[in-house]
Amino acid sequence: MALKELINEIRAKAQREAKGLEKAAAEADAEVDKARKEKKELVESAKKDAERIVENERNEIIASARLKGRQMNSKAKETAVNAALEEVWKELLNLRKSSSYGKAMKKLIAEGEKELGKGTVVLVRKEDKKFSSGSKEAEISGGAIIETKDGKISVNNSFEAIFGESQDELRKELYAKMFGD
Repeated sequence: MALKELINEIRAKAQREAKGLEKAAAEADAEVDKARKEKKELVESAKKDAERIVENERNEIIASARLKGRQMNSKAKETAVNAALEEVWKELLNLRKSSSYGKAMKKLIAEGEKELGKGTVVLVRKEDKKFSSGSKEAEISGGAIIETKDGKISVNNSFEAIFGESQDELRKELYAKMFGD
């Protein structure tokens, strides 16, 4: 249940970040406009050359220009969305500094312990050992990994796992918010 709350919090932050990334979207739009302008110029050039060349060559030039425009458009959108995802990751890391982080940590740990039963080992980053007595140190950015004592089964509630699991959905939401796609 805490994972859903954290994911919802991540999604809410992503939506806020998407609104705040209008500048990035505007830059992407400018790149799209530039690509469209370049495409138009290439198409006009191809029309002039078409009087002197075979009809098939003209069609290839136009098709190539359109493809280049779509590729540039796609690249600009991808760049903007990646920048937004980076901001979401930074916001997730900033949660470690918030007053609600301790409560979230306890929920993530409790969720893993509930799923695995008694006799678990909790792995956290060095700074988070205060949230679980007897916990061990792990190389993670935040959150916790809970595993059975034999290490065969684990629940990965680390920031990396949470972000990784929600990244595709976040990417879709960002595309929709930023570009209406």
